[in-house]
Amino acid sequence: MQSLPFLSITQVFHNLQKRKVGRYFTRPCSVEEVQKLEDNLGLRLPAAYRELLLWIGNGGFVFEGQYFRHYLIKGNRAMAIKLMQVLGLSESLPEDAIVFLHDQLDEYFYYICASEGDDPPVHEFYAVGGECKHVKNYSKKLEEYMLRRLRSFL
Repeated sequence: MQSLPFLSITQVFHNLQKRKVGRYFTRPCSVEEVQKLEDNLGLRLPAAYRELLLWIGNGGFVFEGQYFRHYLIKGNRAMAIKLMQVLGLSESLPEDAIVFLHDQLDEYFYYICASEGDDPPVHEFYAVGGECKHVKNYSKKLEEYMLRRLRSFL
């Protein structure tokens, strides 16, 4: 296994893409698709998230079985708001929250905020088995979160 602290997201995806076998294959967004997403959201996406979309924005091995793809982002946000309302929570998502991932059972989601820099912290929300938790700064940086997810694939 390679030592991840010295690898950037770009290096990790280069290593995985070289393999091009089964679940390791990535499906990137085009620059045009990323621009269209920014236009639709009315937000400038953080640089780390833009890079992630350019590697795997149309799905791939890391997010199989989860809602991640770029064209699902608006729906992900709507799902997150609905889940918080159903649970009767008084808190809401920040206006610039980008819900980049949620599971098929709508039990958890992860989001970043466009205003929190080019490599923003990842925030987690989950409601499983009667427990509801909102963890701000679940990961200090999006790149750190992704490297942790990718660790098992190297």
